[in-house]
Amino acid sequence: MQQSTIYDSVFKTTIHDSRRMILPAINALYQEGYRGDEELVHLQDEHYINTPEEIKELDTDSYFMIKGKPEKRYHFECQSTPDSTMLLRMYQYDSQVAFWDNSLEVDKLTARYPQSAVLFLRHTRNTPDIMHIYVETSQGRVLQEVRVMKLKNYSLDKIFEKRLFLLIPFYILVHENRFKVCDEDEMEREKIIKEYKRIAVYLEEMVKSGELNEYERNMLASMVLKVVEHCLEKYEVIKKGIEAIMGGVLLDYPAKTILNTGRAEGRAEGRKEMVRNLMQSMGITAEKACELLKLNMDDYKSAQETLLLP
Repeated sequence: MQQSTIYDSVFKTTIHDSRRMILPAINALYQEGYRGDEELVHLQDEHYINTPEEIKELDTDSYFMIKGKPEKRYHFECQSTPDSTMLLRMYQYDSQVAFWDNSLEVDKLTARYPQSAVLFLRHTRNTPDIMHIYVETSQGRVLQEVRVMKLKNYSLDKIFEKRLFLLIPFYILVHENRFKVCDEDEMEREKIIKEYKRIAVYLEEMVKSGELNEYERNMLASMVLKVVEHCLEKYEVIKKGIEAIMGGVLLDYPAKTILNTGRAEGRAEGRKEMVRNLMQSMGITAEKACELLKLNMDDYKSAQETLLLP
């Protein structure tokens, strides 16, 4: 997967799989008071515009509606680095949304722009907290605000406090300037390992309290592993440390149950299903899945034979 799309893929998966990933972020951005049980409807993410050369497809990361009084629509993008074209693209996306989300009367067209926001995984001192789009008309200027969420402004404590589950998969980027040092220095590396142990415990607590279900917990752990695999490709020591922790989260529900049952009954079915599920959810090889799930060589060979995997 290309660097330009890995973060988008994780963002889309996280935000589309559970409303509990989205609503706390909207609360933080717009000072809303969503409780978490509101009805959320994902709307069409693909839009098309005509250019002189071609029909161009515009894909938003997430466009959704939260039902209620009033009903509100949101457009939420994930951006890995500051980009001078981001605001222009937000205008293009929002204009296409407004084009289709309209009401037409004999003498009046009302085009509804969504409330827009961007999650910046990286930012600079010049990255604003709110971006502005101004549309000049003969009757005056119209303002469309784009709210900004900056990953690196959130400590782990703040993420936990505000239930910003959406940020957990990307948290490793907070430390990206220290990857080399942490990979080589055991004391520095242990600081990050301790944070991921805290994340694992936190996710367990959220399941026990009912604020997350087991699927949501596993999905977050899988997305953490995707980003870690990508970001720490050159830093094997720290990568393996984090994978051991988050792979353990995956092993607990329901993979651990499947594995233990399979072993107790002397069958390969549990191992087969566990490997297949992890391969499909993370897009990894059977060998990597077995490594993360701490299966021995006999388990791996059994999965190979059963699934005819390379």
